Amino acid sequence: MITEIINGIYIGDINSLLDKNIYKLYNIDIVINLTTHYQFLDIKVSKIKYPIINFTDYLDKYRKLIQFIYSKFINYNILICSDEQYHTLTAALFLINYGNIPEYDVKSVLTNKNDKLVLDYDLSIFKKK
Repeated sequence: MITEIINGIYIGDINSLLDKNIYKLYNIDIVINLTTHYQFLDIKVSKIKYPIINFTDYLDKYRKLIQFIYSKFINYNILICSDEQYHTLTAALFLINYGNIPEYDVKSVLTNKNDKLVLDYDLSIFKKK
């Protein structure tokens, strides 16, 4: 399942990560793999491995991750994939930090994009510093 969050940013699960057709269909330039054990397809795109071990690890890394996405999404189509729901959380935090979407609205914004997206996190622990 792939979902376009905003123009140039897509999120998907492992099936999306491993589907060559998605890369062509959505003109993906950069794929960000948040898994610890799934590898990339052998295709010509920029590949960023950003393994997330657990939620604490995600808390330590997410700022750098969303900054990277922000620095690239204007010029490149980015696909963010994970086997947990970290791709959805990353999209939510990107929208809050760079799209100025209020924390209390971000879940509805995401479910309006795709009603199957799940965001079961307390976003208040990700307050801007």
